[in-house]
Amino acid sequence: MWELGLVQFFTWIGMFALWVYFAPAVAKNIFHAAPGSVEMEASGSWSGFCFAAYNAVCFIFSFVLLWGTKYTGPKLMHILCLAVGALGLASVPLAPDKYYLLISMTAVGIAWASILSMPYAMLAPSLPKEKVGVMMGMFNLFIVLPQIAASSLLGWILKSYLHSEPMNALVLGGASMGLAALLTLLVVTFKKTGVESTARGMAGTH
Repeated sequence: MWELGLVQFFTWIGMFALWVYFAPAVAKNIFHAAPGSVEMEASGSWSGFCFAAYNAVCFIFSFVLLWGTKYTGPKLMHILCLAVGALGLASVPLAPDKYYLLISMTAVGIAWASILSMPYAMLAPSLPKEKVGVMMGMFNLFIVLPQIAASSLLGWILKSYLHSEPMNALVLGGASMGLAALLTLLVVTFKKTGVESTARGMAGTH
């Protein structure tokens, strides 16, 4: 759980950066909008559409996850999806116009589908049956804590080191999600059958 918690920490920092800084980045760098202008209103509408797009991709890709995980396992699938999401976030500053943002949001939607399911699929086999509910509840702290940390520190980091550019915050979010993908490599894979057979073997030696 602690290994996955570290993965979750950097994953949710990436998502927090998207939720907070995507709209300002689009307004400033794609629409070149001034406060209160028509362009500002248009950028807000397009940002909302992009958010809807990545949620739609998440819904559709969830069916691909059900099929693909049978062949890759949840760990490898999560690594691949996080890597795709990291590239999606980091590629937002490269978009020459608003339509290219939909490519980035497609990548984020793929990661989002995995974020909502694969960590729990990896965690569940390692938990004792009588404590699954409690441990899953505790695991959700690894969603809350990174967002508290991000809300406390990202603004200061952006102002102090990233020239107050919201696009830089998205790149940082992409780097954080990429780190989460790498950290997933360190997560120990559990299988119920293996755990139970090991326990039976140990019991038989006593």
